[in-house]
Amino acid sequence: MYIFIGLGNPGEQYLSTRHNLGFRVLDALLEKYKNTSSTFWHEDKNLKSMMKTIQIADQNVLLIKPQTYMNLSGKAVQRVMQEYKAKKEDIYVVYDDLDLPVGELRIRREGGSGGHNGVSSIIDMIGEEFYRIRIGIGRPAEAIAIEDYVLQQFSPDELSEIDKVVPQVIKACEELVTHGFETYMSKYYKKL
Repeated sequence: MYIFIGLGNPGEQYLSTRHNLGFRVLDALLEKYKNTSSTFWHEDKNLKSMMKTIQIADQNVLLIKPQTYMNLSGKAVQRVMQEYKAKKEDIYVVYDDLDLPVGELRIRREGGSGGHNGVSSIIDMIGEEFYRIRIGIGRPAEAIAIEDYVLQQFSPDELSEIDKVVPQVIKACEELVTHGFETYMSKYYKKL
Protein backbone atom coordinates (compact mmCIF):
# COMPACT_ATOMS: atom_id res chain seq x y z
CA MET A 1 0.00 0.00 0.00
CA TYR A 2 1.15 3.52 -0.77
CA ILE A 3 -0.14 6.43 1.28
CA PHE A 4 1.04 9.91 0.29
CA ILE A 5 0.32 12.51 2.95
CA GLY A 6 0.64 16.17 2.05
CA LEU A 7 1.07 18.51 4.98
CA GLY A 8 -0.71 21.85 5.16
CA ASN A 9 -3.44 23.79 6.89
CA PRO A 10 -7.12 23.68 5.88
CA GLY A 11 -8.84 26.92 4.91
CA GLU A 12 -8.73 29.38 2.02
CA GLN A 13 -6.47 31.79 3.93
CA TYR A 14 -3.65 29.17 3.90
CA LEU A 15 -4.14 27.92 0.35
CA SER A 16 -1.07 29.49 -1.31
CA THR A 17 1.25 29.70 1.68
CA ARG A 18 4.69 28.11 1.96
CA HIS A 19 3.44 25.75 4.68
CA ASN A 20 0.80 24.31 2.32
CA LEU A 21 3.31 22.96 -0.18
CA GLY A 22 2.36 19.38 0.69
CA PHE A 23 -1.28 20.09 -0.17
CA ARG A 24 -0.19 21.77 -3.43
CA VAL A 25 1.76 18.67 -4.53
CA LEU A 26 -1.11 16.30 -3.77
CA ASP A 27 -3.55 18.54 -5.67
CA ALA A 28 -1.19 18.45 -8.67
CA LEU A 29 -0.85 14.66 -8.40
CA LEU A 30 -4.62 14.26 -8.33
CA GLU A 31 -4.98 16.61 -11.30
CA LYS A 32 -2.49 14.51 -13.31
CA TYR A 33 -4.38 11.29 -12.56
CA LYS A 34 -7.89 12.68 -12.98
CA ASN A 35 -8.53 10.16 -15.78
CA THR A 36 -8.32 7.30 -13.27
CA SER A 37 -10.43 9.13 -10.71
CA SER A 38 -12.56 12.22 -10.25
CA THR A 39 -10.72 15.34 -9.12
CA PHE A 40 -12.91 15.83 -6.05
CA TRP A 41 -11.51 15.21 -2.61
CA HIS A 42 -13.62 13.19 -0.18
CA GLU A 43 -13.75 14.41 3.41
CA ASP A 44 -13.65 11.73 6.10
CA LYS A 45 -14.43 13.46 9.40
CA ASN A 46 -13.56 10.33 11.40
CA LEU A 47 -10.08 10.24 9.86
CA LYS A 48 -9.83 14.05 10.01
CA SER A 49 -8.66 14.10 6.41
CA MET A 50 -9.46 14.95 2.84
CA MET A 51 -8.71 11.82 0.82
CA LYS A 52 -8.68 10.37 -2.65
CA THR A 53 -7.45 7.12 -4.21
CA ILE A 54 -5.64 7.22 -7.55
CA GLN A 55 -3.88 4.57 -9.59
CA ILE A 56 -0.21 4.77 -10.53
CA ALA A 57 1.09 1.86 -12.61
CA ASP A 58 -1.85 -0.35 -11.54
CA GLN A 59 -1.14 0.39 -7.86
CA ASN A 60 -3.76 2.01 -5.65
CA VAL A 61 -2.30 5.11 -4.05
CA LEU A 62 -4.14 6.84 -1.22
CA LEU A 63 -3.73 10.62 -1.11
CA ILE A 64 -4.31 12.25 2.29
CA LYS A 65 -4.54 15.91 3.27
CA PRO A 66 -4.91 16.08 7.08
CA GLN A 67 -7.51 18.60 8.22
CA THR A 68 -6.22 18.87 11.78
CA TYR A 69 -4.00 21.91 11.15
CA MET A 70 -0.27 21.43 10.85
CA ASN A 71 0.64 21.00 14.53
CA LEU A 72 -1.74 18.03 14.93
CA SER A 73 -1.05 16.23 11.63
CA GLY A 74 0.06 13.11 13.49
CA LYS A 75 -3.47 12.48 14.80
CA ALA A 76 -4.83 12.21 11.27
CA VAL A 77 -1.89 10.06 10.12
CA GLN A 78 -2.36 7.68 13.04
CA ARG A 79 -6.10 7.33 12.34
CA VAL A 80 -5.49 6.67 8.64
CA MET A 81 -2.91 4.01 9.48
CA GLN A 82 -5.31 2.30 11.89
CA GLU A 83 -8.21 2.43 9.41
CA TYR A 84 -6.19 0.99 6.53
CA LYS A 85 -4.01 -1.31 8.67
CA ALA A 86 -1.01 0.43 7.14
CA LYS A 87 2.60 -0.02 8.16
CA LYS A 88 5.06 2.82 8.64
CA GLU A 89 6.85 1.86 5.41
CA ASP A 90 3.58 2.61 3.54
CA ILE A 91 3.71 6.28 4.58
CA TYR A 92 5.24 9.01 2.39
CA VAL A 93 4.95 12.51 3.85
CA VAL A 94 5.29 15.50 1.48
CA TYR A 95 6.17 18.80 3.14
CA ASP A 96 7.98 22.14 3.04
CA ASP A 97 11.51 22.31 4.44
CA LEU A 98 13.18 25.51 5.69
CA ASP A 99 16.64 23.94 5.58
CA LEU A 100 16.62 23.39 1.81
CA PRO A 101 16.91 26.15 -0.79
CA VAL A 102 13.66 27.11 -2.51
CA GLY A 103 12.68 24.43 -5.01
CA GLU A 104 15.19 21.77 -3.95
CA LEU A 105 13.88 18.21 -3.52
CA ARG A 106 15.21 15.65 -1.04
CA ILE A 107 13.85 12.26 -0.08
CA ARG A 108 14.86 10.17 2.91
CA ARG A 109 13.58 7.22 4.84
CA GLU A 110 13.63 8.40 8.45
CA GLY A 111 15.14 10.91 10.86
CA GLY A 112 14.07 13.81 13.00
CA SER A 113 11.62 16.60 12.31
CA GLY A 114 14.08 19.36 11.40
CA GLY A 115 11.90 21.66 13.50
CA HIS A 116 8.83 21.10 11.31
CA ASN A 117 5.79 21.00 13.60
CA GLY A 118 3.73 18.76 11.32
CA VAL A 119 6.53 16.20 11.08
CA SER A 120 7.10 16.45 14.86
CA SER A 121 3.44 15.63 15.41
CA ILE A 122 3.67 12.58 13.13
CA ILE A 123 6.82 11.37 14.90
CA ASP A 124 5.07 11.78 18.27
CA MET A 125 2.17 9.62 17.08
CA ILE A 126 3.83 6.90 14.95
CA GLY A 127 7.62 7.18 15.36
CA GLU A 128 10.35 8.21 12.91
CA GLU A 129 10.24 5.31 10.43
CA PHE A 130 8.34 6.82 7.50
CA TYR A 131 9.44 8.30 4.18
CA ARG A 132 9.92 12.05 3.83
CA ILE A 133 9.58 13.97 0.57
CA ARG A 134 11.04 17.36 1.47
CA ILE A 135 10.71 20.45 -0.72
CA GLY A 136 12.82 23.49 0.05
CA ILE A 137 11.24 26.81 0.90
CA GLY A 138 14.46 28.40 2.21
CA ARG A 139 14.82 30.55 5.27
CA PRO A 140 13.66 34.17 5.44
CA ALA A 141 16.22 36.75 4.28
CA GLU A 142 15.07 39.33 6.81
CA ALA A 143 14.35 39.07 10.51
CA ILE A 144 10.90 37.52 10.64
CA ALA A 145 9.46 34.86 12.91
CA ILE A 146 9.50 31.42 11.27
CA GLU A 147 5.80 31.01 12.15
CA ASP A 148 4.99 34.14 10.14
CA TYR A 149 7.31 33.24 7.25
CA VAL A 150 5.82 29.81 6.59
CA LEU A 151 2.30 31.29 6.58
CA GLN A 152 3.18 33.86 3.91
CA GLN A 153 2.64 33.35 0.21
CA PHE A 154 5.61 32.68 -2.05
CA SER A 155 7.25 35.63 -3.77
CA PRO A 156 6.98 35.61 -7.60
CA ASP A 157 10.59 34.36 -7.91
CA GLU A 158 10.01 31.63 -5.34
CA LEU A 159 6.78 30.60 -7.02
CA SER A 160 8.66 30.18 -10.29
CA GLU A 161 11.01 27.70 -8.56
CA ILE A 162 8.11 25.89 -6.90
CA ASP A 163 6.33 25.57 -10.25
CA LYS A 164 9.48 23.87 -11.60
CA VAL A 165 9.89 21.44 -8.70
CA VAL A 166 6.28 20.23 -8.38
CA PRO A 167 6.50 18.13 -11.59
CA GLN A 168 9.79 16.68 -10.27
CA VAL A 169 8.06 15.72 -7.03
CA ILE A 170 5.24 14.06 -8.97
CA LYS A 171 7.80 12.12 -11.01
CA ALA A 172 9.55 11.07 -7.78
CA CYS A 173 6.22 9.85 -6.33
CA GLU A 174 5.57 7.84 -9.49
CA GLU A 175 9.03 6.28 -9.41
CA LEU A 176 8.73 5.43 -5.72
CA VAL A 177 5.51 3.56 -6.49
CA THR A 178 6.76 1.78 -9.62
CA HIS A 179 10.38 1.04 -8.64
CA GLY A 180 10.65 1.44 -4.86
CA PHE A 181 12.73 3.60 -2.56
CA GLU A 182 16.08 1.81 -2.96
CA THR A 183 15.97 1.95 -6.77
CA TYR A 184 14.92 5.59 -6.70
CA MET A 185 17.74 6.51 -4.32
CA SER A 186 20.41 4.62 -6.28
CA LYS A 187 19.29 6.36 -9.48
CA TYR A 188 19.15 9.91 -8.17
CA TYR A 189 21.45 9.92 -5.15
CA LYS A 190 24.58 8.07 -6.25
CA LYS A 191 26.47 9.01 -3.06
CA LEU A 192 24.17 6.92 -0.86
